[in-house]
Amino acid sequence: MQSYPTIPQTIWEWFLFSKGDKRIGSRSDFFRALPQLSDDLFITLIQAATQLRTGDLRPLASLREEKRKEVRTLIQLREDLGNPTCRTEQKLQYLLWHRGHLLTPRQRMIAREVPCSFREVSRATVADFLVIDETRRAPIIVEVKCGTAQDSLTGVLLELLVQWCFHKSAMAAFRRQLLNDGVHIDGSLIQPEAAVLAPSRFYREALRRSNAKERRSEATHALRLLRVLRSEFSLSVNFIVLSDNWHLQGTQIRCHRFRSSAIEGAKSCAASHS
Repeated sequence: MQSYPTIPQTIWEWFLFSKGDKRIGSRSDFFRALPQLSDDLFITLIQAATQLRTGDLRPLASLREEKRKEVRTLIQLREDLGNPTCRTEQKLQYLLWHRGHLLTPRQRMIAREVPCSFREVSRATVADFLVIDETRRAPIIVEVKCGTAQDSLTGVLLELLVQWCFHKSAMAAFRRQLLNDGVHIDGSLIQPEAAVLAPSRFYREALRRSNAKERRSEATHALRLLRVLRSEFSLSVNFIVLSDNWHLQGTQIRCHRFRSSAIEGAKSCAASHS
């Protein structure tokens, strides 16, 4: 196993590594280094990233007003989506925002592009959507990918975890931010939930690419880290699959939950046909 003298020391650095950040290493270096992100190291990094932090978060109402100006109307989106080159992640986000919910109407989207930083700090990244499950009174951090995204499954998981870890570490401020927006979450909750939402093509292609020589079965590590999150942090990441024809379905986009065990099965199937 190749060893790296400057192995990433935080979840944020591992996420940057997955993107091929030149300060850390190339994406091929990332895939070679993944075995060094052991279960024990992963647990340590998550614990460090979720240490209690204090501060104030931006009001959700101001975020909505600021982002409202960017969203294309449904008529504009229909025109845009007639062109295959316009079926981007941003256009998918706009359509989902018009739809207004995740899997069911009780999972209401209340903000988009939510900064993962305190009010006075420049944002490092943003959560694509903040969703409230009104049945369980639980907040959900959502990361969206379009069907053509080249991200690895492990990279997407790390990106989502950067967002999740921040909100867990700032849970008191997060709770205040929601309360000031009229949202009461369950008083016993100590952390948000998390989800990845993407067309089936993204998952299918990510699993296929994982079996390529240069990616070194990276999806195996994503599945391993998902198991650690469930066992050590009581976090079960939800994978939500959209129809590949989402651009034709308007706000009636069809979607369903995809269990990580199904991803494991799909990976095995993809490997047997590679």
